[in-house]
Amino acid sequence: IIIYEINRAKGRHKLFRSILLPQPPQSLDILGDGRLAVGFQSAFTIYSILGDQHPLSLVHPDSQSLGFLSMTQCEALSCIEVTRGEYLLVFNLLAVYVDASGRKSREKELMYPAIPTAVAVCDGLLLVYSDIHIDVFEVLSGDWVQTINLKRTKPLMHTGILNMVMISDLPHVAYLRNLHKEEIVRTGLDSNGRPKSRRKFSLRENSKATRTRLRQLESRMLQLVQPLPASLARQLSTTSNP
Repeated sequence: IIIYEINRAKGRHKLFRSILLPQPPQSLDILGDGRLAVGFQSAFTIYSILGDQHPLSLVHPDSQSLGFLSMTQCEALSCIEVTRGEYLLVFNLLAVYVDASGRKSREKELMYPAIPTAVAVCDGLLLVYSDIHIDVFEVLSGDWVQTINLKRTKPLMHTGILNMVMISDLPHVAYLRNLHKEEIVRTGLDSNGRPKSRRKFSLRENSKATRTRLRQLESRMLQLVQPLPASLARQLSTTSNP
């Protein structure tokens, strides 16, 4: 893994550090406090971006309750930090809760009704995509919340807010919103799907930047619209009269 630092220098970035991995990675998640969760086959490891801590394995090799992971060769999809010291490891067959020592912290496991093709995490919810629908689970409790009947859907963002879905063999963009949270994409619809106004689809912008652009545009328009000189106005008036 090669990590770059984005800055204001001429090149706009510079090499920060690189992390040597023991095997090809399958997933990558950025956690809090400068930590990086890398998923491998049947395993997850947390690395420090700053390099000030040793790698932390989230699947203990001596854990009997997690021994089935290495035997089934699970594909790693995502690592979610539930609380401080507890993680939800999402594989293609199931999802398990573990502690910082790499042992199971709960007996409860998340089982999927269909084979997942992708996952996303948004507002404490885990979205599991498959070819026939999207299953939504609550990360903190591990309970199933709902099933969204959208076939062949793929997330376009890590949060799953914007998605690509195939309808009648044509690609469409689907916007998934938590009704209990403020919407990020302004669609002009209320919580029941009814239009609020006749405004078209728009993305949220910084209001201060918008006002600045409007003032600049208004200033340009005022500069273009200037009164005619008196001599030219009298000449045009004389020419227009018979």
